[in-house]
Amino acid sequence: MIRFPLLTADTAPRFVILANGEFPRTSLLLSILDRAAADPQGMIVCCDGATEQLLDYGLTPDAVVGDLDSVGAAALRLPPERLHHIGEQETNDLTKAVTFSVREYAPASICILGASGRREDHLLGNVSLLPHYARLCERVVMPTDYGCFLAFDGEAEICVGYPDRQLSIFSFGGSRVAAQGLVWPMPPSPLSELWQGTLNRSLSDTIRLSSDSPLVLFLADEPR
Repeated sequence: MIRFPLLTADTAPRFVILANGEFPRTSLLLSILDRAAADPQGMIVCCDGATEQLLDYGLTPDAVVGDLDSVGAAALRLPPERLHHIGEQETNDLTKAVTFSVREYAPASICILGASGRREDHLLGNVSLLPHYARLCERVVMPTDYGCFLAFDGEAEICVGYPDRQLSIFSFGGSRVAAQGLVWPMPPSPLSELWQGTLNRSLSDTIRLSSDSPLVLFLADEPR
């Protein structure tokens, strides 16, 4: 059983991958980034295009991954052992950063920041890759300004924080989903369309989900 605590700055994975979307803005996301930098066991791996934003914020990446064609002069002044050139064009920069991280550091949990904003097609592509990442490490957490995506492979117990939390479940593999703790039961047939598991709510502060293929769960924040 994989367990996801309620996402806070204290419970978020200290292994952070920063994508080249909109730089984190909310206090929670910035706190996650700051704590990863401050923790001796923490790690910040940057997609190459996000490096300048992180340096401008005042933090230094532990590793920069990509084809390095979009890094600026400040990034090129980083120690060369922190720059990891991956020139292949078969995968996007986020996937390069995730696969590099798994190969070099084997984290059990990763937190992806900066995956949304700027372009919705990039967000859709990044969300669709979460099942792949869930096969590489046990817990994948991808918070945004409006909620949080979680991805896992197998069975999970998820603390959602409070009853009646809005959530959506996505099975990109089109598999059947077993669920406990939802207001509306999941359909008995496989989820052949992405919309079929959307717009549900929790009965309590914890839900359980399982499936034969990786699942992606979105937990919506309360409207601000």
